[in-house]
Amino acid sequence: MEALFYEARPLLPRNLAYIAIGVFAATLAFAAVMQFATDIEFTPWALPVLAVVLVIVMVLSLTLRHAVSVTEEAVTIVQGYRRISIPMAEIFDSRFGELGIIRSYSDWDLKGVKHRAYMAVGDDLGVAMKLTGKRVVVVSVQDPEAMAKHLPREAQRCRSRSIG
Repeated sequence: MEALFYEARPLLPRNLAYIAIGVFAATLAFAAVMQFATDIEFTPWALPVLAVVLVIVMVLSLTLRHAVSVTEEAVTIVQGYRRISIPMAEIFDSRFGELGIIRSYSDWDLKGVKHRAYMAVGDDLGVAMKLTGKRVVVVSVQDPEAMAKHLPREAQRCRSRSIG
């Protein structure tokens, strides 16, 4: 099925990923220097385990993605390696804008609601979707208006059902 809206980008901005990789590499180099150049001794397995863990984190910081696609049947969110699919039949209201404002849910009068947020680091804009079963999902996107025009809105339904 053809996507009505699609957006994909790294979960971490590239500059932040490069800074994190530099810090992890410096940490590993410092641990190696402390192991071999000073009198401080680690257990024999500590340095190799630290190296493996830091290399895995470095690779993940470059490969993790945040992708959102909207089709006529569902909204699909990929956050890292997790894939979430929300059928369009479950979405009955949406709104878009600044994440701080739409995450407050104050206009929706919601109580006892399960909230989920899927965001890329550094994003300020997004779309909130009210789902059946007292659930709200917020997703960050760079062009929220383009995504929101393909989602159902409660106000549009009310107008289409009006008599006269």
